[in-house]
Amino acid sequence: MPLWPGDPATRFMPCADIAEHGFALRAFSMSEHGGTHCNAPNTFFPTGPDIAQVLHEPPVLPIAVADFSEHAARDARALFLPEHLAGWEGRNGLVQPGTLFCVHTGWDVLWAQPRQFLGLCREQEGKGVMCFPAFAQETAELLMHGRGAAGVGIDTHGVDSPADDGYAVNRTVLAAGGLVLECLAGLNVLPATGATAVIGGLRLEGGTGCPVSVTVFVP
Repeated sequence: MPLWPGDPATRFMPCADIAEHGFALRAFSMSEHGGTHCNAPNTFFPTGPDIAQVLHEPPVLPIAVADFSEHAARDARALFLPEHLAGWEGRNGLVQPGTLFCVHTGWDVLWAQPRQFLGLCREQEGKGVMCFPAFAQETAELLMHGRGAAGVGIDTHGVDSPADDGYAVNRTVLAAGGLVLECLAGLNVLPATGATAVIGGLRLEGGTGCPVSVTVFVP
């Protein structure tokens, strides 16, 4: 699966085998931010809650989805701006408080091609750089403080543009007590509003995040 550059690789370690022990057992290790995952505030804020606190009760939230795939297809650096949110709200009504607001870029179809998914196949000044669509910080501010959203999600490897090494969107959402979900899939089959998401994950003590299973119920 695509891994953020520098993240630890997923590893499987044999611990017991049937011939010697009568049973088989392996241990495994992976990045807390690998695959479909949820970020915790302590990723960026030392005194922030860990993922065990964030997922103490599995969140059950209304989910809204904005289709941003046409913009993303035209520009791999496209940002979901307040004007795009305004257009979505013009068609669907204001984002309701407590909603998980997700952006569908279409990037999930590149999952089996890690370099393309991360945008590492693109060249800038003679070297590969990450490049994929993301949220604009101003949109995150509006969603969290203007609409009272429960969090944001996206089908790329980050709600932040790779060009932002300050992770402003993550910081904005997590500081407001919201959820950040990355590497989602299947957003294209969901309605703009009316569905409900259930987020289940590993409550890792001290965890900065964890892989999650996001199940959506569509009426």
